[in-house]
Amino acid sequence: MMIAAISGLVGCISPIALDRAVIEYDRTHAKIQEKLLLLNIARAKNHNPIHFTAVPNVAATFDFRISANLTRKPFSSGVSGVTLGASIAENPTINIVPIQGEAFTRRLLTPMDESKFEFMAHQNVDIGILLRLMVRAILVENKGMRTVFHNDARHPKEFRQFRRAILHLAALKYAGILDVGTINYDQQWSSFDKSDPSIETLLKTAERGYRWTIDGQKKTVSKTVRGRMLIANYDPATLSNDERRQLDEKARQYPNNFILVDIRQGYPGGEFPIQAWIKLRSFNAVIEFIANSMHSYPEFQVEKDPRSGSISSNPVKTLEILESSNQPKNINLFVKYQSSYYWLAKGNNRQSPNTNWNKEGFKLLYHLYQMTVMDVTHAPVLPISIAK
Repeated sequence: MMIAAISGLVGCISPIALDRAVIEYDRTHAKIQEKLLLLNIARAKNHNPIHFTAVPNVAATFDFRISANLTRKPFSSGVSGVTLGASIAENPTINIVPIQGEAFTRRLLTPMDESKFEFMAHQNVDIGILLRLMVRAILVENKGMRTVFHNDARHPKEFRQFRRAILHLAALKYAGILDVGTINYDQQWSSFDKSDPSIETLLKTAERGYRWTIDGQKKTVSKTVRGRMLIANYDPATLSNDERRQLDEKARQYPNNFILVDIRQGYPGGEFPIQAWIKLRSFNAVIEFIANSMHSYPEFQVEKDPRSGSISSNPVKTLEILESSNQPKNINLFVKYQSSYYWLAKGNNRQSPNTNWNKEGFKLLYHLYQMTVMDVTHAPVLPISIAK
């Protein structure tokens, strides 16, 4: 009976301890990542370099101890009582890896590429927030002339042009018109060789994605090419193969942190045509942009172009971070840096208390950070281990 009771006690305690540990470690780790983002915004706002430290793994061990005592009264032959006791000791080992050196340069200082933008654009993210955070500038082509409009409030005229352009893209997305994806086309090679390809040759080329077309003595080998990214107000698949190839050649004029934008007349939203490239930022530049908007170069209101359709939201700031010398009340997530406290504003610009823009913007920032940082478990630096 006693053995069964002890076994039952151990069986009850173990799952409870494990469940609590997993949930608490997950909650703590997520909060650390969020605080690191706020802390680095505060560092950038004070013109100090950013720095991230990752926690690649936590190894927790549990020591379960069960004790049982039998007691009886003096001069009595019977057992008068049974005392059962249990204790749990938790001993986690936490690895901390600073992101530095080549990894810091490659992951945080190098501009993000088009694949990250495409991935996030297909995650049901508000493209207005995505464009504001990720894009450094828009390079507009008009009658052979190219003009750069920076996403930087220190240049008011350029900033207004930039905002109007991305507000138009956001309006097209809101209307279900905007197409974001790669340019796919067929690359073809022709031959007039009289001999027909062997079955073995056909099979080998088919395995590599090539297709053979034989028309008399003319033999054509073709392969579908996955080209660069395109943001357009039409489906590129409706264009001819040659037009798609030319579009891809145009997109390849710049590195893969540039994305071609082709908003054409004659299609929905073409009243405001845009022939341009958007230039993506590094993650460090995203943090700097948010920090500058707090004080040095605050963003200002820009209304959409009259030719643009409806948009879901157009707040002044892309991400509003508040600062105070006093600790905020009723705020769960905040950091203290030097003598000030920093936290995420609840209602963006305090004009729309029910909006989720600020929360969605911070969530997007968190996701961009996760997509940017390297696999720290293989970092070429010695981790700092803390045994609690």
